[in-house]
Amino acid sequence: MNGPPSDRKEPLNRQSETSGSMPHAVRRLTGRVCPANTTAAIIALAGTLLYALFAFSLLQNNAYPFFGTDIYDRYFLALTEGRFDLPATVLRYEGHYAPDGTGYLYHGLAPLITRVLFGWFLPLETVSLAPISIWLWTTVGSLLQHKLFYNLTVHYWPQGRDRVFWSICLSLMVWITTPGILLSANTALYHESVAVGYAASAGFVYLLARFHLLGKPLSHILLPAALVAAVSLHARPNLAIGLFAGVSLLVILCILKDRLSSLLPCLLAMAVLGASGIGYMAFNAARFGNIGVTHGSFTEGGVLYGKTFWAGETETNSKRAKAFAEHGRFNAERILPNLALYAFDPPRPIFGAALSDKFEKIYRTVTLPVFGFVRLEGPRIGFVFLWLPWLLVPLIAMAAGGLRSFADGWLLLLATGIAAALTLSYGTITLRYRADLWPFFSALAAVSWPAIAPGFAAFGQSSRRMIAMVVLAISIFFSLGTAIAYQQHFQEVPGSFFAPWSIEDCRQRAESRLLDSSNIDRICAP
Repeated sequence: MNGPPSDRKEPLNRQSETSGSMPHAVRRLTGRVCPANTTAAIIALAGTLLYALFAFSLLQNNAYPFFGTDIYDRYFLALTEGRFDLPATVLRYEGHYAPDGTGYLYHGLAPLITRVLFGWFLPLETVSLAPISIWLWTTVGSLLQHKLFYNLTVHYWPQGRDRVFWSICLSLMVWITTPGILLSANTALYHESVAVGYAASAGFVYLLARFHLLGKPLSHILLPAALVAAVSLHARPNLAIGLFAGVSLLVILCILKDRLSSLLPCLLAMAVLGASGIGYMAFNAARFGNIGVTHGSFTEGGVLYGKTFWAGETETNSKRAKAFAEHGRFNAERILPNLALYAFDPPRPIFGAALSDKFEKIYRTVTLPVFGFVRLEGPRIGFVFLWLPWLLVPLIAMAAGGLRSFADGWLLLLATGIAAALTLSYGTITLRYRADLWPFFSALAAVSWPAIAPGFAAFGQSSRRMIAMVVLAISIFFSLGTAIAYQQHFQEVPGSFFAPWSIEDCRQRAESRLLDSSNIDRICAP
């Protein structure tokens, strides 16, 4: 299982080792400078700049700021003072509140890594690190994706084939038709943890693909895989469950294969997972008084959702709260219907409101009697439109008889599949949650790559290349269009859910809740 099977095509660099001389194509491939390498590097640089243009809102001048861009900055400052709470003027409805009005952030700690790196020498009271943080993590995630698929292409590409055209296609696929472009387009609170999860899961797929497909020793990737899984727990716990399962299976495989020689990396990997899990539970206990509680509830008596605490949203007057109470936040019955909507939801600006509404009506008709209401957030677009080239890769591999590599990558597919299933079972469908589905499709494309690379190398006819360019252009069009549209969401529009609270607004809400007057100054601090 360690590396590619012996009957698979030898990678180009191994072929060169057994030949009497180094062919010209090999020199081009393995030398420091070759057109395909240069092309990939230029597009990667352009991709990082494009992400920066989106993250720093240089492509569009929004009328209102994004919601919550200062929350993690304020949280970092609070933690340095030994506090886990934030004022309601900062958290607003997105906070979860104790009975005395103390507000807690329920999102994970992982985005604070950026503050640890840069927050010591920047005035976080006035400067938001959210754009830098989201740009950094989305760039890291896409760079890892680019490196993985470029390495796979080099490894399995037949000798003597020109690679420049496919280097361009692959580079554009990675930087524009993956979640990185969408996450970089909106720096609201929600996207920081998702961006960290995107980077962590990209690292996980990269590491396991190197083991499954590139012959990297298992013991070499075990500890790094545990580290990225540990980070993911404090960013996207639904992702982390799959990644933790994957690392645990890797440990078992490593022990079975190498016995005592692998004991140290196995122990270190499990120690990393254990430390991350203990830290996660301790953080839950500090915020919510219970190691197993990760958020507030809709029921009076404990820590409450912000809308419940401040606006009285309960299971009796909220369809979402009622569905959670009756059917659970995660429900396996949601997986297939939610997958259909995530995949095929027609984008309203292109196909019109009538088709989009009809699609939603069919979804509601099927799902409401089974598991209740599911909240749908815009902009709505199926990932078939966003990721079309990536989705075609495994289909082409299966048509080419490449099921062998699917079996080789079973552990990677299982780990990312668990994470995707958990995301699909949740009672909310959003654009950003597609980033939590992405690792599975990235893994699926990776394990398909050995089967499709030789075929694409022979894909030289101009008509076939035109097909490839059209498919890629479709997803580039939808991805860029969605990213631009996404910049209009989660803005602090007056009167909306995300509207800013003045100190006076906060005090009026606190007084209407009959909170202790001695706490109101703390709760409604600027």
